Amino acid sequence: MLKNQNLMREQRDYFLEEIGILAPRLIVPMGKRATDALTTWLAGSEMMRPIPHYSPRIRSQENLEKFRVALRAVGMEYQGTAVRAGGG
Repeated sequence: MLKNQNLMREQRDYFLEEIGILAPRLIVPMGKRATDALTTWLAGSEMMRPIPHYSPRIRSQENLEKFRVALRAVGMEYQGTAVRAGGG
């Protein structure tokens, strides 16, 4: 997470306010840092579906395929065509 904890608190408050307004069905954090922050901010939430981050630094066919599979699964779930299995 960010080292500036005051900034993190400000961002958290703003984010949670936005979540309350938008009432999303799913929240999809991309990458470990986003997932760590949102896991803390949304403790116990059933709406989070983390996916791996795909960036130019880790460009490989294997990582690209992992990203595509994860993104496709989230898209299918959002459209109501997939059932979340195993709680994770």
